[in-house]
Amino acid sequence: MNAPMMPRLALLAITFVSSLAPAQDIRIGVFGLFRPVELTVSSATGSAAILHAGEQTITLDASSSPYKAKIKAADAGLLVQLGASSLNSTSIMLTSRGNGPVDFVLSIPGKITRHYRGRLEISNVSGGLVPVVVMDLESAVASVVAAESLPETPIEALKAQAVAARSYFDFDFCDTTHCQFLRGAPAPESPATKSAMETRGIVIAFESHTLAAMYTRSCSGHTRTPSNVGLPTGRYPYFEVECPYCNIPRAGRPAFLPRMRESCVFLMRLLGSTSIAASDGTPCKATISR
Repeated sequence: MNAPMMPRLALLAITFVSSLAPAQDIRIGVFGLFRPVELTVSSATGSAAILHAGEQTITLDASSSPYKAKIKAADAGLLVQLGASSLNSTSIMLTSRGNGPVDFVLSIPGKITRHYRGRLEISNVSGGLVPVVVMDLESAVASVVAAESLPETPIEALKAQAVAARSYFDFDFCDTTHCQFLRGAPAPESPATKSAMETRGIVIAFESHTLAAMYTRSCSGHTRTPSNVGLPTGRYPYFEVECPYCNIPRAGRPAFLPRMRESCVFLMRLLGSTSIAASDGTPCKATISR
């Protein structure tokens, strides 16, 4: 059954991109699931951040005032509140004093708070705020590895995760499990950072093109191809494989035995949808009371 796969798999390769190449920045949309209309941004402890609001610049410093700004959607623009004062702008950017990356804290009041290092851009799109963090690729890879892995994961497995994450960053950019789960940057001495640095520049390639290395934290015992879930197949001929590992109970982690219909209905309730593909690839439809 697997014989036809072998000639194609021989074309899959690990490609090394020279570490002497200039650092690559990527743009990652954050907090997209929340569709925020209000954000709070502040400088991290020990660093000053420069808020660019149109032609105006404001220094946010944790050791003085103001150290944070509230940003709200206002008509087609943005309202920036700094203590008792406020100003309007069509765009917001947060950088270091030299217009480079900076440590900052971004939050949706009462919902979520994250610490990032990079440059922040905020715009108003259809009445909602769209925050985008521009960060170094390797910092993003380390952040994904930390978010997608368990604490006891062996370093070699983390390196494999880093290569897959780096490859996938050529294709999709958001901070949720829809793309790649991303939280704040891990500590420089952490295993996640080490795995990113030790595989720096390495990607998975197929026919001389970087491969969209789709993966999941748990596949419920069987992987799916893009066509199984209604996605375009692209250049690479993905294959389904059995994965007994995800069905084996381990300390602190139950077996991920698939409960396809139950999971499907749960996702529909979460997404407010009336139709979604179940994990077995078949359509799952139900009437959802809202």
